[in-house]
This record gives sequence, structure tokens and C-alpha cells, in this order.
Amino acid sequence: MLSPALLIQRATLAEQIETHIRELIVSDQLGAGDTLPSSTDLAAEFGVSRTIVREAMKSLQAKGLIEIANGKRARVQPITNTVLVDFFDRFAQPHKEAVIELLELRKGIEVQGAVLAAQRRTEEDLEEIWAHVRAMDSNIGDPEAFTDIDVQLHLAIVAASKNRMLFHLVDSIREVMRDTMTEGLVRHTAPADWQNIQASHVSLVTFIDQGDASGAGACMATHFDEAIHGIRAGEPRPLPKPAAKASLGHRR
Repeated sequence: MLSPALLIQRATLAEQIETHIRELIVSDQLGAGDTLPSSTDLAAEFGVSRTIVREAMKSLQAKGLIEIANGKRARVQPITNTVLVDFFDRFAQPHKEAVIELLELRKGIEVQGAVLAAQRRTEEDLEEIWAHVRAMDSNIGDPEAFTDIDVQLHLAIVAASKNRMLFHLVDSIREVMRDTMTEGLVRHTAPADWQNIQASHVSLVTFIDQGDASGAGACMATHFDEAIHGIRAGEPRPLPKPAAKASLGHRR
């Protein structure tokens, strides 16, 4: 039986190998689908036994970073949101306080996403974002279709931030986002309300298009403040009139 000192040393070596491989994956030196050297080669490279290498590989597999199949070399897994999706699915409930908590979380994430998008968006990003806005305009009055496109718009905005962590956080809550968005939309039945909702999206995207980071952040914050107020009050707060510069004609 190994002594405690040897067990600690062995664990430390496995952790060091795990850390080294994880850093290669996180830094994109190893990408999704890439295969790792065999356990024999890794053991020789690190100067340890294959048992220690296998410990490191099992830990990486448990964390979803690699896939190990019998008779094949370990392969780097693509980044997934499975753990986060499961978490939000478990805690997202239809009652008022849970919806408010989700909106408060989204506000913290997506305000920063809008600010960074205004600073970092490319022409390709803007074309995609404006395409979603135009599609929303064509589906005013249809809560399901409008919401589906709205989710895609929010994802496109945070993708334009070029912050992968922000994107994966928002992507992991896309399903619960859709539920809360739909609930908010059905509270608005007047055609003028729908037009103002759409105009608020146009205004937000206009700020991003113009590279106005402070304006984009403030507009996104207002977007969530209105939604939170509506949930707390049980009815929507009168929507603000759209900014004069908010126009779908701003982009081709």
C-alpha cells in the first residue's frame, strides 16, 4: 500500500498533467476534434507512469474536455453548455421571483455584452444583427415567431462582443430566455406596444452600429428594467417612445 506522501505526490503529478493539457485546449493549441498522443507517449513525455496519465485523462474526460473511446486515442471535445443548461433548467421556475432573478442575471451579462459589441462588432456582425431586427419587424403580433428571432438577436449581439464566456453564458439560458420573453410579450396586446417594443430593439442595435458603447449599455439596461418592472407590477410599464434616430432604414 502506498504511503500518504506517495499518494500526494502521485495526485500532484496527475493534476500537473491535467493542467498542462487543459491549458493547451483553452488556448486553442488543441482544438475540437484533435487527438491527443497515446498514454504511452504522454507517459514518456512527462516522465511518469501510464497510470498517472490515465488519472489525468479520466479527470479531463469527467470535465467534458476530452472523449476517450476504447481502442482509440483521446479526442478534444467541442465546448458545450450542457452543465450550465442543466443548472438553469433546474432552477428556472415559472413563478415571479425566479423570472426576476433570471432577468437580473441577464441584465448583468447582456449590458456588458452590448457595450463590448458596440466596441468590437464587425460589418459581418452588423449584417446578421440587422437581419434579425428586420425579421422581427415582419413578425410583429406573433409572440412565438417574434420571440424566436428575439433570442437569436440577443445571441448575435453577445457574439459580436467577441467574449466567448459571455456568449456561452447567454447561449446556456436560451430556452429559459424564450419562456420569459414570451411571457413578457403576451402582456402587450395593443399594436402601439408592439411597435414600441420593436423600436426599442432598433434603437439598441443603432447604438451598437454607431459604436456608441455607453448608449448601447444604457439602452440594454432600460430593456431589462422595463421587463423587471412589468413582472413585479403584474402589468407592463408604459413603454417609452422610440428614439427619433431609431429606424430600420438605417441599414440596408
